[in-house]
Amino acid sequence: MKQTIAIVAVGVAALLALFFAFNAYIYSEKQGDDLPVEPYRATLSGTRVCLPHKGEGPHTKECALGMKTDVGEHYVLDFSRMSQVPLEIESGARFTASGVITPIENLSTDQWMTYDVAGVFSVTDSVVVDDIKEPVNEPMPVPGKCYVGGCSSQLCGDTPGMVSTCEYRDAYACYQTATCERQVTGECGWTPSQELTTCLTNAN
Repeated sequence: MKQTIAIVAVGVAALLALFFAFNAYIYSEKQGDDLPVEPYRATLSGTRVCLPHKGEGPHTKECALGMKTDVGEHYVLDFSRMSQVPLEIESGARFTASGVITPIENLSTDQWMTYDVAGVFSVTDSVVVDDIKEPVNEPMPVPGKCYVGGCSSQLCGDTPGMVSTCEYRDAYACYQTATCERQVTGECGWTPSQELTTCLTNAN
């Protein structure tokens, strides 16, 4: 009986190893040339991080929700395709998920072009969070300071690392040139201006 159980366990382990090896092969094959790659399904493992900006110039302190894979690539995380919202994945937590990868070259919007990412990872199922966290350097709150956050940089608040779902609206583009600062009420918010009002009116 024990020998039978051992044989079954070895067989299951071998099948799992073959699955992950095949998935890694398909992933590497799709990334192996310079031609645009169509969206494709994949299972990725990595760490929940804030997406890195491109270049060395000044950047805002918002935290765009992303994943750093085990091979060092960064992806925008999108959970909007899931039937149920997954448990919050804390910063620095390692997790594995399945979904659809849309390479950066195939995106119909340029909202992610300021980040050094390989594409958007739209998670559809199988989110498994590991218990071990990796240390990450994320911005700490500064008294009196206001921060821009959200998946499309549409939020203004007094806490760094604000996150939101990643659906896109035309109005979000209006905040890219607006000023996020403390208002007369004492709370952080977008400073009203004629340009912002006109942009929001046109977008809506």
